[in-house]
Amino acid sequence: MFFQGEINLGIIPGGGGTSSRLDLPAIKRPREFIYTDRWLTAEEIYRLGLINAVCNPEELEKCVFVVVEKIRRKSPLPVALAKKAINANV
Repeated sequence: MFFQGEINLGIIPGGGGTSSRLDLPAIKRPREFIYTDRWLTAEEIYRLGLINAVCNPEELEKCVFVVVEKIRRKSPLPVALAKKAINANV
């Protein structure tokens, strides 16, 4: 199980939490798909962990707002700092 709960404490993940997970095999899989031009279904991409959810088009806005609301309830400074740290390591 994977959980980075520091954001709930008003801090960003420490100990490499914003960068160590980038070494997961699922993150490296896009190279294979780019190099081989292999097409994947949304379900395959979800199973590989490359996307967070699969929604029907008519439910997309609802799915997005559920996640947005969860993030909105967090302290904005650590969310912004976590975003900055993650983007610096990509």
